[in-house]
Amino acid sequence: MDPQYDRPAQAVPGLCRGTLRFLNPENRKILAYLRDLDRGDGSHETVLCVANLSRFAQPVSLDLTEYLGFQPVEMLGYVPFPTITQAPYVLSLAPYSFLWLELQPPNAKTEPLPEHRLEEVEDNTTNQFVALGLLARDGRRYSLGPDCYYWKQL
Repeated sequence: MDPQYDRPAQAVPGLCRGTLRFLNPENRKILAYLRDLDRGDGSHETVLCVANLSRFAQPVSLDLTEYLGFQPVEMLGYVPFPTITQAPYVLSLAPYSFLWLELQPPNAKTEPLPEHRLEEVEDNTTNQFVALGLLARDGRRYSLGPDCYYWKQL
């Protein structure tokens, strides 16, 4: 999402324009629909929106065989989800949560995130507690308490 936009709908035209097609999952506590925007150059922007309307976690199975081979990518964190196959697409949603998934065609490639290198450090318990003691929270320094169960402000 481009940071110049205040709302995701402005950054992703497929969320507010194009066709709207409701999917009717068996779980009635789940709202699921597809937004499809024809960009005019022969390409489409397809967004799968799934919302849990319940105060409890809910599973859902969606028939997405029309999008066989497409790669759903979560739109807020750009996290790729499993590729769509012939089997029902199964998701689990936390209470009152939602997912916006952009369905990318099989030939579209998502850029992998850079990998962070981990450096090996000497195994020293004192160093570990010093690092924990410098944990910043709310802009203030905190120290690990003597019984290691609470943080006290310095």
